[in-house]
Amino acid sequence: MSEEPNQADQPQPPSANYGYQPYDQQQTYPSYNSQPSYSVPATTDNNTNAPNRWRRWVGYNALAFGLSCVIMPLGCCVMSVVANVLRSGLQELVDNPNFNLAGAIGVFVLLSFPLFLTIGVASMIQRAALYHQMPTKLWVFGSALSGIAAMFVAIMLMGMIAALFNLDFTPNAYILSIVGIFAGTSTGIGFFQWWQIRRVVINAWHWPLISGATWTGLGTLILGVGMSYLYNRLGI
Repeated sequence: MSEEPNQADQPQPPSANYGYQPYDQQQTYPSYNSQPSYSVPATTDNNTNAPNRWRRWVGYNALAFGLSCVIMPLGCCVMSVVANVLRSGLQELVDNPNFNLAGAIGVFVLLSFPLFLTIGVASMIQRAALYHQMPTKLWVFGSALSGIAAMFVAIMLMGMIAALFNLDFTPNAYILSIVGIFAGTSTGIGFFQWWQIRRVVINAWHWPLISGATWTGLGTLILGVGMSYLYNRLGI
């Protein structure tokens, strides 16, 4: 009677599987192609959100204002041109439907280039106050364009109001026009800048409030009250 061969002594085929894998065989892992449903919030800078940040913001905005007056050496003269437009040009725009469009475009071009340069440099200083957290090109160009647009809208509105109520050009009216110009321009720039910093700065609305108050206050005191005082002293 012949004995059956022992299966342990017989050679096993390579395809035999005893519940383990060779050492050099790589494990396969499931792949996930779907995007996660959560989002990581933007990080905030403790320096930007420090309790005394308003001091830094006021200082940098004051520096930007002073440097703007240097970059724009005829800054006071430009304000005089704006006041003259309010007194005559825009009043003619309201009273006369056949207003000289070429003259209006000339005034716009005359003020746009120095304003773009001035606001652009000032916005770079403002960006330094926020520790350079914003993209340079978008911050500078956006601030300059929004400031120019807001300033001319403010000028047009004040000119129309002056024409409708037949307001004379007096020192008080000049001061009010300066307040309106700086407040309107600061509002336009502040809204754009707030939109850019709202994800990285806590209570980002503090920034346009502080910067707008600084620029409007300094502009009113220096270019408004100061120029009005010279206007009275010189008897113009």
